[in-house]
Amino acid sequence: MKSQIFSHLALFLLFNYILCSCNQSIDSKYIGSWIDSNTETINIRIEKSGDIFLVAYENSNKSYAGKIVDGILEISGELGNIRVIVSEEGELIIGGDSFIKKENSLKYGLPGKWVKDEIIEFDIQYSDINDQFVIKIKNFDRNTIITKCYIEKGWLQVFYEDESGTGNYWLKQDFKNQNKGLCGHSYESKYGGNAVGGGMAGEMKRISG
Repeated sequence: MKSQIFSHLALFLLFNYILCSCNQSIDSKYIGSWIDSNTETINIRIEKSGDIFLVAYENSNKSYAGKIVDGILEISGELGNIRVIVSEEGELIIGGDSFIKKENSLKYGLPGKWVKDEIIEFDIQYSDINDQFVIKIKNFDRNTIITKCYIEKGWLQVFYEDESGTGNYWLKQDFKNQNKGLCGHSYESKYGGNAVGGGMAGEMKRISG
């Protein structure tokens, strides 16, 4: 009789341990700071108090409460209940918007020194104070001057000019391997001719930072 009681108690404790572990795993997927993956201008923070999650949009001071329903976070918004999903790639999907963890964003993951084809070096810095990138390009073929840069569709777009024309690099890092990234390039000569170098982005590697 005692052995049966202990057996049932052990199963009960094991069940509760597994349930608690699953809940912690679900919580960890959502809790933290997120930034939109398109332009990286929308910041949200997800916290938990008791069984209630709080999704706060830091740019607009709006916040929404929610709870886990069937393993998925469901928040109450102006248009009713909205399911917040974390994809297999780690993106947070709210309605039609996608977000990535702040530490994986271009603003916080890309800064450092990178090299492409052992010819072009990028020195990328980001200031959180004025929300600006500071970029230097070392090209062994020509001197370049940065004219503008911004984030669009998950890429850092860098526009420049040199003595022969204008060009555009688009850059991003590999979230799974912070020492690898992708770099695409297009260029148009001021002496005429079509833009060259466009197409698929090639691999670049981090050398410091």
